Amino acid sequence: MRKRNIVIFVSVAIFSFILGLLVPLSANIGAERRTPPVPKRHNVAWSGETMELLDIVKIWKATKELELTPDQLKTFIPKFNRIDEIKRRYYNDRKNLVKRIKELTASEEPSESLLESLLQQLKALDDRFHADIERAYDELNSDLTITQRARLVLFLENYKRDLRRILMQLREMAESRRR
Repeated sequence: MRKRNIVIFVSVAIFSFILGLLVPLSANIGAERRTPPVPKRHNVAWSGETMELLDIVKIWKATKELELTPDQLKTFIPKFNRIDEIKRRYYNDRKNLVKRIKELTASEEPSESLLESLLQQLKALDDRFHADIERAYDELNSDLTITQRARLVLFLENYKRDLRRILMQLREMAESRRR
């Protein structure tokens, strides 16, 4: 019964995710289109709800690929989420630091002491990230078998590529519906 509830929850989450992507894309079906909209390739602003759905799908696919036991599942999900949290915080902090460095170097006479300070902060941030992410992966792997660790590596290698492929297919489907 419990497994059935998980399957139902995941199915609803996937359906909601796909519906959440298709509804906004199909909203312009009857609208006048003199020039087609240019799809954004970079800096796509994802809503918090979309990110949550992507995280749910990612966790579901990872647990399916790894064939986790119920005991492993209890510890896997928080540890797996921790890795994404570390990455998101790091990339956000790094982006802000690089932006400050860019702004400072664009000025006529950048303060070398401030630049040095920002560069040191960037190096410290990078070093801390690498240590934190290594520790998080070590903790995640500690509960997995060798085979599960190998499957995790393969899953992480393929997940982003597969997600991009699915999103491109959804976009193409929505564009074909408009025509």
